Amino acid sequence: MQPLGVRDLRLYMSVSNPFMFTRSDFHGYNPEGYTTAGISGIGSMPGLNAGSEPINRTIAFGINMNF
Repeated sequence: MQPLGVRDLRLYMSVSNPFMFTRSDFHGYNPEGYTTAGISGIGSMPGLNAGSEPINRTIAFGINMNF
């Protein structure tokens, strides 16, 4: 890399939430879900996914170069 004037070169990749482990009968977007009426409310339904956002998977690539 010396002909281009590059002294150091670093390539990197970062992944957040690459996998989602759930039971085989789960078909929703977010295993954490939410409750419709508070944790101890009568209408509480832990794990209900009616309208909850899916968990984001983030992949980032980068290059660091020093000249």
